[in-house]
Amino acid sequence: MKVIHAAQAGQSGAVTVACINKTTVDLGVPFDKLTAALQKCYDHISSGLGYPLKLYNTKVAKPI
Repeated sequence: MKVIHAAQAGQSGAVTVACINKTTVDLGVPFDKLTAALQKCYDHISSGLGYPLKLYNTKVAKPI
């Protein structure tokens, strides 16, 4: 597995993060809407940080 250190994050474009729903109870909100809300929060917080992040829903994470 390739390790990316915090100092390297975002230097080659957006960092992608797999969102995998492994819950066993109802979250009370559709998982895709939860992920979209988390993306919006991150985009708002990180606007001045310069570390782009892209969340995506999946059953299995893509290999690096």
